Amino acid sequence: MLSRLENNGAVRYESGKRAKEYYPAVQKSHADQAEAESFLGKVFGGSLGLMVNSMIQSRALFKPELDELLQILEKARDGQS
Repeated sequence: MLSRLENNGAVRYESGKRAKEYYPAVQKSHADQAEAESFLGKVFGGSLGLMVNSMIQSRALFKPELDELLQILEKARDGQS
């Protein structure tokens, strides 16, 4: 598995005293973003609205979750002004 991650550029290694020592080659935030984009593209055809609607229909949201989503959307709207 580490060899595959190395070939994909996700990890790098340095030769240690007894074995290879592996380290991340990408920042976690970049990996998280790439994975989210991949999931959105594969499962929802790239449609963020379709994903959110699907999530809302599949389970009940409580007030703290709705407040968090609204805050995220307001922040996004303010950033686009």
